[in-house]
Amino acid sequence: MAADTLLLDLDGTVWNSRAWYADAIARLSDGSAAEIAVELEAGANVARIARQCGVSNARLAREAREDGASVEIYDGVFETLERLRARSTPIGVVSNLPGWLVGPLLESTGVGGHVAATATPRAGVPAKPQPHGIKRVLDELGRPTAGAWFVGDGTADAGAAAAAGVPFAWVSYGYDAEAPAGTARVLARFGDVLDL
Repeated sequence: MAADTLLLDLDGTVWNSRAWYADAIARLSDGSAAEIAVELEAGANVARIARQCGVSNARLAREAREDGASVEIYDGVFETLERLRARSTPIGVVSNLPGWLVGPLLESTGVGGHVAATATPRAGVPAKPQPHGIKRVLDELGRPTAGAWFVGDGTADAGAAAAAGVPFAWVSYGYDAEAPAGTARVLARFGDVLDL
């Protein structure tokens, strides 16, 4: 039986954004894209790196609106999202990226047209691995935890899914090299979500 509701992480799951973040922050500052990329690979927070380079939230958000279409979307994402739409499967996003960056990126990449609800960290919705974002999106969609899957690439995603009581599907093509504890399914490519 197909998943009733699909919840997605973004970075390392829907898109491979590290190079875009590094280039964008470097363009807007005196920073080195190569050095920024190394920090991102090590798990540094993109908003914190931008601030350290003197790039305001507003400037990075504007760059995301104007140039976000050049973010690398993983193979098969749009075709799969269209098939999920044809199945009437609601799609939500639960990201630890700040909302001021998620909104412009979803819009400029075209992914946002497939997303019915989004949760990002803010007051009352702490970041993953806390379950609040997953619960908030399911509430907004009017969907139960039964039949929902959370798809992501890291331990924070797996932790949030476990805390929210939904199964976790790990994307092996993403940023983390090993499946986190609690992984229920391993996906070799984004299109494998169709088999959940």
